[in-house]
Amino acid sequence: MPATFQELESNAALNSCENLELFCKAIGNSVESIDIYVPQIALGSGAASQFLDTGEKIQVPMTRLDDFVDDKGLTRVDFIKADIEGGELALLRGGEQLLTKFHPTILIEIVDIHCQRFGHSPEDVYNCLVGKGYTGRHITAQGELVDLDPRHLPNGNFLFEPQSS
Repeated sequence: MPATFQELESNAALNSCENLELFCKAIGNSVESIDIYVPQIALGSGAASQFLDTGEKIQVPMTRLDDFVDDKGLTRVDFIKADIEGGELALLRGGEQLLTKFHPTILIEIVDIHCQRFGHSPEDVYNCLVGKGYTGRHITAQGELVDLDPRHLPNGNFLFEPQSS
């Protein structure tokens, strides 16, 4: 999203961020150009779904997380923050090698209605991460970490950490 990306660049410069490299790309499970729909009102989100076709449509390049890590020659990934309006499962599927090799801690927003737009459920995201050796907890509005019942996942932010060996 060019306008959002420009805002991010300005914020990084304003805060003198030195150990930061910014990229205007979508992350998913394939390499292609995709349409992103930017709401014309300030909702705080955009969505890359064929079912959400309101707002300004812009095209952005998409890559896989594994390809991005390889292209950049990264030898370490400790943390991933993802708030991608339903594209979480695609991000994880496109980053399977990264998850297996680096076991980063993951802060991820999971919202049922966004998952539905992409044809999966919050439980699918949860099960994907648990299947890769992660333990997840919900982050409450008060900032507390609460153990999860996978049968009743709330909407919101989750912290997934690799299980100890």
